Amino acid sequence: MALTDQDVALARRALKDVSFLQYLNAAEVDQLMQVFDKAVIKKGEVLIEEGTIGSIFYLLTTGTVGVYRKRAFLDKRIALLGPGSFFGEMALVNKRPRSATVACEEDGMVFTLLREDFRNILLANPHISDMITRTAVKRMEELVDIEIEERISRKRQASDQPKE
Repeated sequence: MALTDQDVALARRALKDVSFLQYLNAAEVDQLMQVFDKAVIKKGEVLIEEGTIGSIFYLLTTGTVGVYRKRAFLDKRIALLGPGSFFGEMALVNKRPRSATVACEEDGMVFTLLREDFRNILLANPHISDMITRTAVKRMEELVDIEIEERISRKRQASDQPKE
């Protein structure tokens, strides 16, 4: 679905908030505007489900989303993202299942790119490819750190339990 002039203006404003997109030239920005899709998101809506295969990159323009990791009895929120944030890149960069669930915390709007457009436009630009890859690696390292902290915490709790 083609974006309206108002959508294009909103997407262009959102792109200014994303640091790595400063490396897009005018033709690449125009190309993005032609392939972006807009989606209204509602509080409670799940955009990404942990463990599924990823095919969409998201640019959040309004609202907030929570990033959650599955736990045995309760999902744990590990991040809260606001306007100008992007997500969904990790599964597109490393071709692995989604590493977290992303759910809307409040109503908003996202612009999305399908995997092929993401790769053809964003990853084709060396500066952007490097920055997206670094962000994906950093986020993966943060997930590993969270897992390690939780394991240490569980071991401490287990060792603090009175022995009979």
